[in-house]
Amino acid sequence: ASPMYMFKVNNSNNNNADRIRATAIIRTSQGGAHARSPAHLQIYRGGSYNDWITLFSTSTNIPGDSDIALDSGPVLTSLTDYYQAESGPNLACSSSSANCWAYFRLYQEPPTDNFNEILYVDYFNVTFGIFADTNIQVQIRGGTKIQGGSKIQ
Repeated sequence: ASPMYMFKVNNSNNNNADRIRATAIIRTSQGGAHARSPAHLQIYRGGSYNDWITLFSTSTNIPGDSDIALDSGPVLTSLTDYYQAESGPNLACSSSSANCWAYFRLYQEPPTDNFNEILYVDYFNVTFGIFADTNIQVQIRGGTKIQGGSKIQ
C-alpha cells in the first residue's frame, strides 16, 4: 500500500481564478538501501481532465528521517479546472462563490521490497492569489491528525 495524505483547502478569496501554490515538508521512515520510492504532490484537476496532476515529485532515493521540501510552483493555466464545489470533485464553483475548494494529495509509491514505510507530513501550505505567493495561506503543522486530510499507512 502507498502511504498517502489527502487535503481539501478552501480559497477564502471567494473565486476560482486565483493561482494556486502548494508546499510541503515531508519525511519517510525508510531510508538508505530501502529508499527507492518517490513521493508525489498532486492536485485534482476537474473539467474534461478529471484526474490527479503531479505538481512535484522527489527522486527515487529519498533519505530516511530527513526533511524533504516539496514546492509545486504556481498553477498558472486552466485555473477553473482546479477549483471544485464543496459538495464534491468535478462540480464547478462560480467565479464569485465562497464555495471554491482545491483538492491535494501527497503520497509515496510502494516500496520495491518487503519493507513497510511511513510517510510523515510535517508541514502543508496552500497559497491562493494573483501571484500565487501572496494573499490567503492555509497552514497545517505537525502531528498525524490533520484537519481536512487523512493518513493511510
